[in-house]
Order: sequence, then C-alpha cells, then structure tokens
Amino acid sequence: MFVGDSMQRAQFESMVCLVQSVILEEKKSFRRIPPTMIFKAEEYNASIECHWARFMVDSDSYNATCYTILK
Repeated sequence: MFVGDSMQRAQFESMVCLVQSVILEEKKSFRRIPPTMIFKAEEYNASIECHWARFMVDSDSYNATCYTILK
C-alpha cells in the first residue's frame, strides 16, 4: 500500500502501469473509492492500493485558514 501525497500517488500509478501491462484484462480490476485507489491482480491474489492524503498529518479541517491537528 502506498500512503501519502501526490508524489506517492505518482509512484502508485507508475507501479500499476508496469504491473497491469503483463496481466490479462479479465484477471485485473481497478477501483476508486476516494481517497483510495485499488488495483487487483486476481490471478496472483494480490492488490496494490493507494490512500491519498492531502496533508501528511491528521486534521479536523481541510480549510487552510482553520487548520488544526487532531489529538
């Protein structure tokens, strides 16, 4: 699983691109359940997942003007 910001998302997309090219169409799937993306290679009983986070810390608000860290 990749967890992170846009850099991690780009790494996830690159890895999925490489892996999916060698798997038959009927043996793979890709789902988006925001903020998570899931690629499954059914033949290998494996998945590659990405959980995208706007910030690398937990927040109670995505509004930059009232940003505070959760305790």
